[in-house]
Amino acid sequence: MLARMSRAILGLLAAMLWLGTQLPAAFSQTDSEARSHQVYIATYRGCEEVCEAFKSYLIERGLAVDFIERSIERDVSRIPDLVEEVRALRPDLLVTWGTAISLGMVGPYGTTESENYITDIPTVYLYVADPSGAGLVERPDISGRPNLAGANIQVPLEAQLRIMQSYQPELQRIGVVYGANELNSVAAVTALKVAASSFGVEVVEQQLELGPDGTPLPEAIEPAMQAIAELKPDFLVTVSSTFIIQNIKAFTGAAVKAGLPVFTSAELPIREGDAMLALYASLSSIGQIAGYQAEQILRDGAIPGELPTPSLQRFTLLINMPVALELERYPPMLVLQFAELMG
Repeated sequence: MLARMSRAILGLLAAMLWLGTQLPAAFSQTDSEARSHQVYIATYRGCEEVCEAFKSYLIERGLAVDFIERSIERDVSRIPDLVEEVRALRPDLLVTWGTAISLGMVGPYGTTESENYITDIPTVYLYVADPSGAGLVERPDISGRPNLAGANIQVPLEAQLRIMQSYQPELQRIGVVYGANELNSVAAVTALKVAASSFGVEVVEQQLELGPDGTPLPEAIEPAMQAIAELKPDFLVTVSSTFIIQNIKAFTGAAVKAGLPVFTSAELPIREGDAMLALYASLSSIGQIAGYQAEQILRDGAIPGELPTPSLQRFTLLINMPVALELERYPPMLVLQFAELMG
């Protein structure tokens, strides 16, 4: 018992290292500050917390910015219209929110055609969970694309696994429910399997049934949860998915109904859904680090593709106590020393 607790303590401490991203000191005013920069922001469902933090960062840093905001209102078929508008306006900077919009507007890594994508305007992507896995960039530490920069917002899988192991020292199996139509979800599941194998943890999966249009059916969520529950995973892990974001309450609610505690590395599933345990980077931090990338481009004239891709290192551990009590998965005292409690 003592040895098991020692392993849990070491795992938790390793997972909760706060390295702190350092931003440069304030710049003196330059000619680039004197003129107004036109920044075009393309979002999925309006300018939410990440987008607002991005805008606030640039304003607080003293840049004169005219923001042009467009939302596709959850309809990816509208992306080509935004591409056409950006091509006509030629803003100083394009900002793309999320995997679908980023891929839809700048194309996948290796794209050379300019007819359907923006390849010659400086672009910063934000809130893309796994840009490398989604095929947006060459590798995690740099985009490899002259006009593209962004930030790595993903919580390291090793840290995620250590937190789950600290909550349940005898962690043996984790489950995933996802739609095979989303490439970022498929890539995330593959990466999770590789990371889990080094911990001696098995990953079991259940794919959501797809409708005639090739996207998951909302009514397929509950049957999928019942099926994965029969495999008895210790946690159900969320992966990057537009469908899951859109149906987060139904998705996490069905998991709880099936007796499954949900672990997530994003804030939304625990704030707006019924996830039980979360290790995540705050939404405002994600916006700020993207703002830092944009500042270097607008103020200093940096080439986006030459900017290193920063990684967030400061994370929050949050426990949804009402869900933990409902599932009778009480947090160990060890975890309570580090976690924030919700509910």
